[in-house]
Amino acid sequence: MGDGSSKISPRVEVVEPEFLDSVEAGFKVRWFQDRLSANFAAFHYWYTDLQVFDYSNEFGELPLQNLLNGDAKVLGAEVEVQARPLPGLLLQLGGGWLASRFVNFVVNKATTNPQDQGDLEAFDYSGNSLVSAPKWSASALVELQIPLFGLGVLVPQYTASWRSKVFLDPQGFDPISQEPYWLHNARLAYRTPGGRFEIAAWVENLFEKRYKTDHFDLSLAENRMLEVWNVPRMYGVSASAHI
Repeated sequence: MGDGSSKISPRVEVVEPEFLDSVEAGFKVRWFQDRLSANFAAFHYWYTDLQVFDYSNEFGELPLQNLLNGDAKVLGAEVEVQARPLPGLLLQLGGGWLASRFVNFVVNKATTNPQDQGDLEAFDYSGNSLVSAPKWSASALVELQIPLFGLGVLVPQYTASWRSKVFLDPQGFDPISQEPYWLHNARLAYRTPGGRFEIAAWVENLFEKRYKTDHFDLSLAENRMLEVWNVPRMYGVSASAHI
């Protein structure tokens, strides 16, 4: 039996299928008997009805994650350079550039009255960057194989990665974004002669960087925002066998 109070019921909306047209081109060059190599790739993507996750932020609506449709364009390029200047030493640098934007992406939301009363406000996300799409990114790797006088190989490795500012939902608001940050990882492995078995100790997020991985805008539904943060520093030991 109802008690006469109003109830909030979630809306279920059907989204269109997503289509992608893409053009990609690249090349790879090698010098000095493969001791120096470079890879380059460029691409252009055209999304039709790109399926975008967004938390419902509307008056009188439950804060549920929804799927929306919006067209988008992405233009990008990637480069990777590897060098082996000394026996057992590997140096690797990478970089990326990405220009992404929504096209014809308008979302109607209830801001003052529930959806079923028909008072909707149009929010135009056209021109905003895609979610979690950094304009710039970079990475680096240093690895050294140290022979142990016929008893195997010791392999220390260090990696670092960087990404520029990203927006964590389609609105493109600064409060719902993550500023640029670096991540650092380290690994030390022992490989048996022939490389068949390996045991390694590793640390991820070496300097325990804190950064947002997601953000939910509930300002209209619950007058608050929810932030999801990355996992802290992780470390462990792994073993593998190549048969």
